[in-house]
Amino acid sequence: MKQCPICGREVVSKRKDAVFCRDAACRKKAQQARKDEATKLPPVATGNKASVIVTFPNGSRWLLELSPIDVEHSALPSLAQVQTLPTALPPAVLPEPPPATVPEPLVAVSTSPLPAVLEPPPAVVNPAPATSVSLPPEVTRQKALRTIELFFIDAVGSLLRFREAVRARHNRPPAIRHFAKAQLCIVEDDGYGLGGRPGKWPEAFPQRSPTEFGLDADVGVLYYDEDDKRVYVPTPELLVEALGADWRMLLQTHADGDAR
Repeated sequence: MKQCPICGREVVSKRKDAVFCRDAACRKKAQQARKDEATKLPPVATGNKASVIVTFPNGSRWLLELSPIDVEHSALPSLAQVQTLPTALPPAVLPEPPPATVPEPLVAVSTSPLPAVLEPPPAVVNPAPATSVSLPPEVTRQKALRTIELFFIDAVGSLLRFREAVRARHNRPPAIRHFAKAQLCIVEDDGYGLGGRPGKWPEAFPQRSPTEFGLDADVGVLYYDEDDKRVYVPTPELLVEALGADWRMLLQTHADGDAR
């Protein structure tokens, strides 16, 4: 009974010259073992070849092997390695020295103090009186904060709830219903009393500027949501729907008190 030299199991095969079992892993291990043994064997030196290592000036090394053609073994030539010499560099070109300059003679400088010359101050004849220039308040200081309230009324002038007048749309700007009319006020008697100078902006959004919401720095706009019972800032998209494309100029006009 034959046994596999790798795993030791019985070799079952129809071939009489079978050496390994049916497991393909055993044959693969045996083939790898033969490869490993072949790599461990020293190279066989043949007498009909000659080799030499050539080193080039750039540092690369090349192995050259020579085989004889119709030459007896006794007539093989012998090769000797020749040391390569570095290539000669072109002679360095030195810059020409600058022409010699003749130093100028030194001039003696006196260190004794010079006499001070006093000149009388110029006389002032009829000086012009000083004039004061007064600037308008708009130039000397920035406009104070004003709060404008935005609310909506119906055709008969009744106050509408915010969500009755404005319809929210998914991924689209809000829409104003056809029966709602936008109103602006800057006095506390209209709407919910949010408008004024400065109005309710400092209380609703302390330490925050209207510019953070896309508005002008001196004009804040608020509206009251009756369902949430909170005060909000309208978005620029809502102001376009309610007031038109020139909503910013319209807000400035109301804030300056030119219209109500």
